Amino acid sequence: MLRKPDIATLPTSLKYNYALSFTVTGLLLIAVLQSCASLSKQECLQGDWQGIGERDGTLGRPFSQFDKHAKSCQRVSVVADRALWLKGHRQGARQYCTRANGLIAGNSGQEYNKICELDQEPVFLSAYRLGRHRYYLLKQRRGILRSIEYNQDKISNVNDQLAKGEMDKDDARREVDNLVSNNQSLLEDLEDLTWKIARFDQKLEKADFAPLPRP
Repeated sequence: MLRKPDIATLPTSLKYNYALSFTVTGLLLIAVLQSCASLSKQECLQGDWQGIGERDGTLGRPFSQFDKHAKSCQRVSVVADRALWLKGHRQGARQYCTRANGLIAGNSGQEYNKICELDQEPVFLSAYRLGRHRYYLLKQRRGILRSIEYNQDKISNVNDQLAKGEMDKDDARREVDNLVSNNQSLLEDLEDLTWKIARFDQKLEKADFAPLPRP
C-alpha cells in the first residue's frame, strides 16, 4: 500500500482553520439572503419606513434596496415612502461607514455599495481596501488547501485501484510520486502565504485595528 501524506502531522502554522472557512461562508450566505429577501407583510403594513431605512443603512445595503421593498409592499397594496426611507438610510449609513466596519466588510468579501457620505467615505474605503486585500490572501490560501485535499483524494483512489488489481504497481507509484511532489510544492506556497497573512495582520494591529479571525 502506497503511503498517503497525513495533514494532521503538519506544523500548526499550516493547519487549516475550518471555523474561519465556515465564518466566511456564513457571511457570504447572509449577503445572498439579504440581496433576495425584502419585507414581510407585517413590516409593510406597519410602515416604519425610517426605521427600515436605518436598518438597511447599518447593514451597508445599497439605495436599490428601497425598490425591492416597494415591490414587496405592492403585493399588499402598501406604497413605500422613499423620503422617510432615505432619511433612515442616511442615519444608518453613518453608523456603518466607520473605519472598523470598512476593514470587516472588505475582509468578509462584501461589496461596497457607495452609500457613505463624503466626510466618511475616504476613511471607510481606506480600511475596506485593506480588508479586501486580506480577503484575497485568504481566498488564495483556501484554494491551495483545496488542491492539497484533492491530491490526497487522488492518492487514496490510486491506492484503492492498486489494492483491487486495477492498476499496475509501477504506474501507481509514478502517479503517487507526482502527486506527493505537487503537494510538497503546494505546502511551500501555503507556508509562504500563511507568513504573508501573519505579517499583514501585524501591520493591521500596529495601525490600531481590532484583530481579525486568524487563518
